[in-house]
Amino acid sequence: EVGQYIEDGVINPPSFDQSTLWNMDLRSLVLVSNLGLAFIAHYNAPSYYREMKKANSESFPKMVRFSYTILAIIYVSVMCSGYYTFGDTAKGNILLNYHPRDALAFLGQMATGFSLTFSFPLVSNGAREGLKNVASSFGYSSIGHQK
Repeated sequence: EVGQYIEDGVINPPSFDQSTLWNMDLRSLVLVSNLGLAFIAHYNAPSYYREMKKANSESFPKMVRFSYTILAIIYVSVMCSGYYTFGDTAKGNILLNYHPRDALAFLGQMATGFSLTFSFPLVSNGAREGLKNVASSFGYSSIGHQK
């Protein structure tokens, strides 16, 4: 049965005509870009290490592997769900595939906006830590890390 939003012609029906298991083309670069952004926490690694209880060279890599595995499972699940829902018509931002009047899609867009807005401190913390390290290396230890 065709949904009410497809009937009004605002969104495209799903299509799997061009689907292959390893369809790699220029559109695949969107996926590579998203994966790069998904796992971009390296600038906060020193802070995470300092904040760990019993941080050492064995526990930190274990925590990172565990965290990234959980993230990878979540990302792959969402990507597959989006593709199996919309097929070849899936857009880079899966929420743009939904009808403009779809309330749940609107809530998803709002949640994405909040996520982007409130993740700013994570990025600025990495920049602050980097600036403190640079200041400390130039002899300004008063604004660098306290020993």
